[in-house]
Amino acid sequence: MTGAAIATGIGACLNGLIPLFCFAKPNSSPLHFCKGRIQLKPILKACGNGASEMVNDTAAALIFVLYNFRLLRMLGEDGVAAYGVTVFVEEIFAAVFYGLAMQATSIVGYHFGAKNYPELKSLLKKGILMNLFFGVLIFVLAEISAPLISGIFVGYDAAVCQLSIHALRMYAFAFLLKGFNEYSSAYFTGLNNGLVSGFLAFTRTFVIQTMLILALPMALGTDGLWLAQAVTELLAALIAVFFFIRCKNEHCGP
Repeated sequence: MTGAAIATGIGACLNGLIPLFCFAKPNSSPLHFCKGRIQLKPILKACGNGASEMVNDTAAALIFVLYNFRLLRMLGEDGVAAYGVTVFVEEIFAAVFYGLAMQATSIVGYHFGAKNYPELKSLLKKGILMNLFFGVLIFVLAEISAPLISGIFVGYDAAVCQLSIHALRMYAFAFLLKGFNEYSSAYFTGLNNGLVSGFLAFTRTFVIQTMLILALPMALGTDGLWLAQAVTELLAALIAVFFFIRCKNEHCGP
């Protein structure tokens, strides 16, 4: 555990140190260090607009702890092991959605600043279609590859392996709408609407998912835990659609 923690810290530091050395030395790139002055107003505004990303990162730790507590109580260590496999696979598959969302923020922001509303509408339509397509594709891949993935990680224990397969296949339903929700939050960040973006992220994680992790197992047993993420994505998608309609003037023009 100590070695894993140290390795994680070193990896995080390298991500910052390598670019630091590249841009600190003379180079032909337009990106380089220069003298500047602190401007608090744009910094605070940027922090507010990016609140949704902070909420997502903070909520991830809380959700992880809640899942582990519930699984330890209901399934013991086997449940925690199965959830560990599911989370690891989820991070790999969901990287597609995170990438689309990160790129959308800057592109949407550029066209929003230029008041190019036809392109904003096009970005919204294409972004939704792409995320739904990849959502279905990843869902199918997760369902098909669940036995293979579980066998790689927990093949040494038949009971845990079967539990992991079941958990991954139930959890996979979340992929259908996960990309749409990630893109929705990023899209509103690009529109410089940090309030809506932050609200979507907050309700999706701290409110809806937390409540479902606590409530669904009472009705569905352990399957409620595996389905909590999928139900969360469904309810969050409905809220996102509401705000797209309510804030239509922002991305479709007055």
